[in-house]
Amino acid sequence: MPFPTNSDPAHSTGTYTGAIPNESRTANTTVLTLTAFAATILATLAAHWIAKQYFPAHQALITRVAGLVSAAALVSAMAFFQRQASAISAPAAFQDAQGHTTPQGMHRKVRSAIYLSLYAAIIVVLMLQPLPLRTRTAIFRAQFGVVLLWSWGVRGIKRHIYVLGNRGQYDRALRLDRFWSATPLYGSPLAGSILFNAGRYREAQAWLKPLAFDAQGNPRLTSVALYTYALALVNDDRTAEAQGLLEAAAQASPNSGPLQVALATCLLSQGKDPERACSLLETAMAGPQKDASTYLGRADQARRIGRYAWALAAAGRRNEAQAKIDEALAMGSDLRPEDAAGVQYFVGEAWRALNDKVKAKAAFDQAITLRPDGVTALSVRKALAKMAAS
Repeated sequence: MPFPTNSDPAHSTGTYTGAIPNESRTANTTVLTLTAFAATILATLAAHWIAKQYFPAHQALITRVAGLVSAAALVSAMAFFQRQASAISAPAAFQDAQGHTTPQGMHRKVRSAIYLSLYAAIIVVLMLQPLPLRTRTAIFRAQFGVVLLWSWGVRGIKRHIYVLGNRGQYDRALRLDRFWSATPLYGSPLAGSILFNAGRYREAQAWLKPLAFDAQGNPRLTSVALYTYALALVNDDRTAEAQGLLEAAAQASPNSGPLQVALATCLLSQGKDPERACSLLETAMAGPQKDASTYLGRADQARRIGRYAWALAAAGRRNEAQAKIDEALAMGSDLRPEDAAGVQYFVGEAWRALNDKVKAKAAFDQAITLRPDGVTALSVRKALAKMAAS
């Protein structure tokens, strides 16, 4: 199953259906990791040369010990300086009540560098042993296979964590993400999207904010973190703030379709400018789409059509809205519960906009039955409360 792409904002769908966050590491992260790797190798080579010149009888032992000691010393120094930096600059959201950096706030680049340094020390020590040339050549060449296998394995693990978060196993997904996000090639953590799916919007915002904004407080308009952060704002009823971010991000992004869909949903959630919401959704649906012959493509399109039905209903275009409701339900008839619940939610909102409370309640009840927890359930209960009060 390929990774989903950042093509369908997840407001009130029951699942975060944007991209699996995998933004590239910053330049500082790359420099730190490469420095750790190089320093470990150089220290081990220096120890090997000294042993060869002055202590040839104990050359192998000294090389082994020096490699491991140099890696351990480097790791300790990096961890010490990182703790000092964390105590000063770690966001409050990344600290507990005692001011200690939480697992979410632990800088993954340090832990990745630790693992790489230890691995480098072991490989260098092996390469410097009095082994046959063929054996050492095999060890060297094997590293290319190790990298490929590790990359493939980590990709599969991340996909598994993503699926767990989508299917409601939030705590388990968070635990696995916290552990594996420290490893090389994992990419950005999934914690923000998992917390969003769980309906824990304030936690998602706190986790994502340091990633969505730079040190000066400027939004990183093209980042996945900002996209998810804005979705969490919408679902947390901070729609005016979310709208400003989505407007700016849609203008800055080369792939504005997902952001246009999110912006349209934000407008509908505020009960404002339904005609513009229709226009935004029409533009997004006219752009690049997932292949409808695939499961992800059908789910993506069914949710977009459901949103479009809501926008048409809010704009008073009843006949068109009813036609899109039927289309969304038909396309979503064979979706998994977590995806079908999102379609039912949007259909319920469309019927509520058409002032048909009976059909709206039936759709909302179906959504709750399909997905009784998480973001969909919270959105449905909020819509039911508004309907009861009107």
